[in-house]
Order: sequence, then structure tokens, then C-alpha cells
Amino acid sequence: MEYLKEDQLKKKKKRQKIPMRKKSKRSLATKITIDVRMDVKVRDNGKCTICGTMENIQIHHFVPRSLGGMGITNNLISLCQFHHKQLHDGNGYILEHVKQYMKDLYPNVNNNERKYNKFNGGNK
Repeated sequence: MEYLKEDQLKKKKKRQKIPMRKKSKRSLATKITIDVRMDVKVRDNGKCTICGTMENIQIHHFVPRSLGGMGITNNLISLCQFHHKQLHDGNGYILEHVKQYMKDLYPNVNNNERKYNKFNGGNK
């Protein structure tokens, strides 16, 4: 019994020695903060921008995170779970709707402004 406690303490000490990795600036820039999430929710009236439902709302990156799409209001859109999945499955109608919605909201913003750029501090 005493042996198990000692063994558990050794394992705990080993776990504590591992330093936590810092998140990259890009990772932080693509993250959606609570404030931004709330701004998008208010902007879209808490509804799916395609069907208008208020159930199972998810936030979608217009320019994907994998391509450096930042977690900023002009790069995010509210979609219900169903339409979010349809969009990721390649539904062309939903993609065109999302493109038009973002173009109507932000006519002067191009996709490069929605991407993280390490040389400009992530702003453009």
C-alpha cells in the first residue's frame, strides 16, 4: 500500500516537470474569443444565416483556420449544425450563400484581410 503511494508521487512529480508549450501567435489569432463570439451572435441575431433557426448554432470561419483565417468578426458567420456540416461537405448552394452574406456585410474586406500575416502582426 505504501509502495503505491510512493509510486504515484513519482509519477506526479514527473508530470509536473514537463513545461507547457506556448501557443503560437497564429494559433491565438485564429481562436474565437468570447467577445468576438458574442459580437457575431448579436450581428446574426443568434440565428443561422441560412435557415433562421436558433437551435444548435455554431460559428464558422469564412476563411478556414487551416489557411490562417483569423477569429475576427468579419471572418465569422453563424450557422446551424446542419448547415455547418453541409458547408463542410461541399454543398455549393450554402457556400455561395455564405460568400454573398459576407460580401453584403463587408463589401470592402477581401480575404487577405481575414488571414493571419505574421509580418503585419496578424492584422492584415
